[in-house]
Amino acid sequence: MDLAVLEEALKTNSDEGKRIRAVLQARMGDVSEFMKTLKQRFSIWFNRSRGRYGPVWCDRFKSTVVEDDPAVLRTVAAYIDLNPVRAKLVDDPKDYSFCGYAEALAGQGQLRAALCAMTLHDDLSKALALYRTVIFAKGVGPKRNGEGRQNGVGKAKWGRQNGVSLRKLKSCKKT
Repeated sequence: MDLAVLEEALKTNSDEGKRIRAVLQARMGDVSEFMKTLKQRFSIWFNRSRGRYGPVWCDRFKSTVVEDDPAVLRTVAAYIDLNPVRAKLVDDPKDYSFCGYAEALAGQGQLRAALCAMTLHDDLSKALALYRTVIFAKGVGPKRNGEGRQNGVGKAKWGRQNGVSLRKLKSCKKT
């Protein structure tokens, strides 16, 4: 379909425009389907315009099923909320306006309810405190003293104390 015809159909809200809009909105509702289509179409255009073939990028967007287990959800949510920190956009995820944690702190009701469900606390202040501990992993990992020996709480012990499976934690690491 010609771009001008498509634009006119969408502007005038004709039957064809309504059909196209419905298809596009259905794809937008499923992030995985949307990203698949976007990557596929962009790759085709990019490769044709540059006279090349093959993948443009690999594994930048990955869709994975996550267990409906509060500990796993906390770990995955913390991983996502820490993306702007790893990208050095902010020092604390609460300062990033597009972060679920910042939205929950700002009062977004659904995110506050989800945070309480993930942390298994009805009290929001306790839920926020626990999630902040998960985000910043207080006591996680071996700390070395001046003599090179490890002290502090190890990852396995922290995981048992906080209900986090290290196998699942490791599966969330960047590749």
